[in-house]
Amino acid sequence: MYCSFSVNKESGEVYISPFSENLKRDIKLKKSQQFEYYRGCSFLDLIEDKGFRQWVFDPDEESHLFWDGIRQEHPELSIPISEAREYLLGSKFHFEEGDLSHEELLSKFGDFEASRKERKAAKDRRLLFYRRKLLAACLVLVMALSAWLLIGMRSSMVEYATDFGEWKSITLPDGSMVKLNANSTLRTRKNWKNQEVRKVWLEGEAFFTVTKKNEGTLKFQVITDELTVEVLGTEFNVRNRQGETTVVLEEGSVRLDLQGEEAMMVPGEIVKFKGSTREIVRETTETAPDMTSWKNDVLVMEDTPVSQILQKVEEIYGVEVLIGNEAIKQERLTIGIPMKELDVVVPILEKSLEVKINRESSRLILKSVTQ
Repeated sequence: MYCSFSVNKESGEVYISPFSENLKRDIKLKKSQQFEYYRGCSFLDLIEDKGFRQWVFDPDEESHLFWDGIRQEHPELSIPISEAREYLLGSKFHFEEGDLSHEELLSKFGDFEASRKERKAAKDRRLLFYRRKLLAACLVLVMALSAWLLIGMRSSMVEYATDFGEWKSITLPDGSMVKLNANSTLRTRKNWKNQEVRKVWLEGEAFFTVTKKNEGTLKFQVITDELTVEVLGTEFNVRNRQGETTVVLEEGSVRLDLQGEEAMMVPGEIVKFKGSTREIVRETTETAPDMTSWKNDVLVMEDTPVSQILQKVEEIYGVEVLIGNEAIKQERLTIGIPMKELDVVVPILEKSLEVKINRESSRLILKSVTQ
């Protein structure tokens, strides 16, 4: 589209002269019609338009008012008008002399587009480079902060751990005593001064004798993956194995936080909680003391399935027990196993179960004496 325009100062009417290869005619239009004429103009339409180029290269008050009116009437043209004006001013020397053919304008527009795209690509490459640098810097900062927090946390924590066939007696900063069973880990803070709650984190099994502090107002918490045991002063056992936590209360009272649910315990009571199913099992039996007998260096089990007895052996000594005769698993047995080295335990198991046990590396292979 080629066109030029002029304004009649007395009447305020605008004259457009559109040009094409086949048509040249003058059309007298009111301003509103003139504005409609420019609806949908593209960047290329504008730089081909004589009236537009006249305003860019030789603006006056009337042309400014006219093109401001175009922007108000067609806001979507604001960006094409600004880009076309910027392009024409940047290439002014190409357009000041005479008219250019449609082909010449297209050629120049193609050069402009290629140059614009190259500048945009260069800008995008720079932005990508800086973004990558910024991302790398952020990652380094996050890693450094994480390492600092981890080091700080570790430096403020104390960890006690037992291997298979190993037991430890621990005195906590408040004087509370912990007997840590084999294959277990207990973590706590180094300094309990000014702490509102005394906290320890347990993986495995431990027996706690908690001292009262500040006339019984300072809480003591044992935290496992499944639950939190909260007490003031008492004696209890916590066992955290295979996704299940079992609490046995010997003396005093405790409150359990079972992932949002609360439960109170009384002495002699056993509570088992499995976090995956949120199943709670409460028992009050005379065998509760047997479940904490290990703290006295003897593992006492009364009328217990052999399968459970051997599972305890696996947990404590880190061995795999293989049974040649599956019927043995279903038998029930009352047994006392001293918490000693495995070499001491094996003969006791052989006599009690009436089996022959062969040791192969970390395996115990049980065979009936009749086999």
